[in-house]
Amino acid sequence: MREYQTNKLHLKFDYETIERDFDIYQIKQKAEGKKYISQEVLDNVSEEQYITAVQWIYGNTALVLLEKDKISTYAFKKKMRERFPDITVCQIKGLFDEKVREKYFGEGDIQLARLLFNSLRPYKSEIFHRNNIMGKLFYQSPKWKSKDTVYFVQIHLDYSFHLILKVVTFTKDTGDSGGYVFDKSTGNFRRALKTDKGTKYVKKNKNTKSTVPFLNIENMEKFEASKMGVLKQFVEDVRTYLRDYIEINFETMEEMMSHDKKWEKYSIKVKENKSKIYEKEAAKRLSSHKIAIVDECNTETSKKIADDFQAFLKKVYGVGSKLGDSVSSGTYNLRIIHDKGYYKGENDLHDEIFNKCIVQHITVENYKKCDLEKNPEFYAIIQELFIKEDIVNKQLTTFNWSETLGKSGKTWAFVSFKKDDTDKNTKKKDQYTYYRVFIAPDGKLSFDSCAGRSWMRRKDEWKNIIGYHQELIDKRKSEKRYDENIEGFFYTDINDICTIYKTNACVYPRFDDIEAELLLLKADKELDKEQMIDALLHFKEDSPELVKKNKEDFEKFLNNLKNKEEEYVDKKAFYKDIGRGKLREGFNEYLRAEYRILLNFSKSKENLPLYDLDAMTDIHYSISGDSSGELVKYFVGSAKALNGSVARSNPIRKIIGKTLKAEEILPMLTATFVRNEQYTVIPFPYKYIREYFQVS
Repeated sequence: MREYQTNKLHLKFDYETIERDFDIYQIKQKAEGKKYISQEVLDNVSEEQYITAVQWIYGNTALVLLEKDKISTYAFKKKMRERFPDITVCQIKGLFDEKVREKYFGEGDIQLARLLFNSLRPYKSEIFHRNNIMGKLFYQSPKWKSKDTVYFVQIHLDYSFHLILKVVTFTKDTGDSGGYVFDKSTGNFRRALKTDKGTKYVKKNKNTKSTVPFLNIENMEKFEASKMGVLKQFVEDVRTYLRDYIEINFETMEEMMSHDKKWEKYSIKVKENKSKIYEKEAAKRLSSHKIAIVDECNTETSKKIADDFQAFLKKVYGVGSKLGDSVSSGTYNLRIIHDKGYYKGENDLHDEIFNKCIVQHITVENYKKCDLEKNPEFYAIIQELFIKEDIVNKQLTTFNWSETLGKSGKTWAFVSFKKDDTDKNTKKKDQYTYYRVFIAPDGKLSFDSCAGRSWMRRKDEWKNIIGYHQELIDKRKSEKRYDENIEGFFYTDINDICTIYKTNACVYPRFDDIEAELLLLKADKELDKEQMIDALLHFKEDSPELVKKNKEDFEKFLNNLKNKEEEYVDKKAFYKDIGRGKLREGFNEYLRAEYRILLNFSKSKENLPLYDLDAMTDIHYSISGDSSGELVKYFVGSAKALNGSVARSNPIRKIIGKTLKAEEILPMLTATFVRNEQYTVIPFPYKYIREYFQVS
């Protein structure tokens, strides 16, 4: 396997230079009834002119970095006591002493690295704004701001040194106290002062999501506004401004997985995938049912959705549909409603349950009109209707189970869980509700659930499952393994429960090389006509077979170019006029190699490995074993060819069990239902669990 780079950092510190240039202090807030140091303390301390950085560690403790001799220890302690009477201050000395570093900075000097990263002070450019608030480092593109919200990418280093890029959203605050503002003089995002007037922002809750694509290679501007663009800027900042203090390098996949067997690539062509429901089969299935569209909104948008969906069904599948007044059984029902925010918890149509009815919702607020045949939302609706029909009928049809995993004669069980709200009376945490689906050899489905708090009294399989889960939770706490989370369990034998983990590790493409390529793409908007004629003639000599196979297109393009009166031609139009396929791709690569001119960022199979973009497609897996049993590690990319954008990263997951078989696991990740043509990141039966318990 080629050395893909991962998001795990290798760090090297220059302790002598750090001690020469900085003073480091530990501060603690000992306020009665408070477990954590307040955000106000972190923000106000970090905004003091003489302070370089603040880093929250845990609980009531934080680190403070100051330029050497900017202020004396006595004066600093006095200022802290005057402003925050409940703060204690301790200076950290002797960085060459490993015990001192471990005491204050943790294993591997993790807190020192975070503190140094936070010393990257706020700045503003046309491309990025950098801010340090709440003792955390944020990057923001000017594009990530709308009428009511603003969002940032937070740079976070976990305890296993994985670099995590998290999107954090702030929304306009209608209140008068607290919050954050954009400073009118500097443009920096900072904690609001009492004297600040105008728009203030507050941090949104965890369930609120804003979207920043993981990667976009369409052009330089879109790359810069992606997470990989942020990462490129962060790495550049560290290597520019912190090079005297810390050196960072990304661990390769080979280094991370040194004890694993060889990594393999697994993919299954959509046209060969037996689990895929082809359009003809989908049309046959749709034509055997009534299809009703129930408009609960009666707005112009909802009427437009109904019209568009009817036209989509007719054009793509050749089936008709009718408008209905209410949901009915034996029918595929598309129900048009508002999003949750509209109902504000009262008479929320999302919460209505329709027993033995096949119902899929679409919300008017989130509807995006596009070409009917390319509307992904409508294709997803068809997929959801088929899955919900399977659930109503308790029979799996979207995957040929009986001819694949059912051949063994074993019944499979898949278990998911959801954390309960903390009990206000007992204040007990780590309580879960568990959900399960059984799949029989013939594809028959059955569902059940169990409240975790009663598991000790159980005398069935739930006691084994929940007891095992509790053991893993306790082990995670004792080992302080916060870099991976359990996503579910499955088994065919209750004495061999397999566990799915999602880790914080993922693969990063070669963002530096991608940036260089996009800069080359951006370099020339116009091309010299005579130079391009010369290039085409040399390309003809260099690739005679390719030109011969596309002779008509090549000669037509060359003659049209010669007949142009202008001295310069538009680059985009030039690329578009060349033709399609291998001729255009070949000339693009020739220009890049011989003239340092790039017409288009090539996404061919041959070109993707140059930037590790092939890691963004297909399923990559490795099989190994240890004392706890067999181990399958994998990460999931796109099932389709890579286009200009990648929405999410591909976290490395692992499955542990005594008798795991990769040939059984992998097909359950390639159930590309209907026309989604995408893999699932965990076995597809978990989708059935979610759907069943959402509507029951």
